[in-house]
Formats: sequence, structure tokens, C-alpha cells
Amino acid sequence: MPTEPASKRVSVWRDLHRLGALYIQQCVCILPTMEGPNAELSRLTAKIPALGGDFTLIDLTLVPPGDEARFVTSFRTQRASEYAELVVACETTFSKRVEFESLQRTFSPGAVEELRRDLHDLERRFGWITEHDWFDAEKRDDAERSLVHCTRLLAEFEERTAG
Repeated sequence: MPTEPASKRVSVWRDLHRLGALYIQQCVCILPTMEGPNAELSRLTAKIPALGGDFTLIDLTLVPPGDEARFVTSFRTQRASEYAELVVACETTFSKRVEFESLQRTFSPGAVEELRRDLHDLERRFGWITEHDWFDAEKRDDAERSLVHCTRLLAEFEERTAG
């Protein structure tokens, strides 16, 4: 991609990130051969020339076993890191926000609605990670437990505000 304007390059980077691509070095990324990512990749590659860039798409049908294992490990590590970040968001941001709102003792419908939106965002984020967790990364169960905990916290908070 041309260096200027940076917004075009960032747009492509974001699209690749949304696909779950793994960067193996600057400007080189990989995706497993799967129906979902490949359909989206076709859409993205069609967009690149219109943005003034070019690309080379290589179908690696024969990857040496050592490299394949390294790629799979890297995909798992990337997703495990995203699950871990989600756990932190649940345990710190969301849980602390519910605790803060509970201490206020002036329960507002706006606070409840905002917490619902926050939980929905966390659930959507979890959905994205699991959708792109092609190789069963660690920490998924931790993230799932954290979301269940957040759901319970919100339900308890809503119960207190209704009373």
C-alpha cells in the first residue's frame, strides 16, 4: 500500500485483522485455508488495487510440517491472548463498573442500560474470537466463565435496581 495516505494502509490492516490473519512479518500475513476467511479475503483483495496498492496471494498447499506447527502455535497464541484480554476486561472494567454503580445507591435506568451494552460488547468480542479460533486456543474456558460471571453480576444489579 502507498505510504500516504496512511488511512488506506490502516484500512487494509484492520480488514486483515478482522479476518483473523496472522502477521508473520511486516506486510506478510497468513490465513488458514477455510471457507469463511477465504471468502472474505477475496472481497478484501478486490479492494486493494482500488486503494492504490497491490498484493500477491499465494496458496501454500505444501507447508513444511515444522512451519505448519509454528503457524498453528502462533494462531493459538494470538487467540489465547485475545481471550486473556477479554477476561481482564470482564474482571476489571465490567466488574468494577458494576461495583461502582452498586455503591452509588442512586440506581438509574441509564446505568443499567449502559451495563447491558457493555456486556453485549464483551459477548460480541467473545463471539469474534471464537469464530476465529480455528485451532482451539487455550483460555477460551476462562473467557467463557468470566462472561457468565459478568452476566450474573448484571442480573444481580438489575434485581437490586428493580427493588
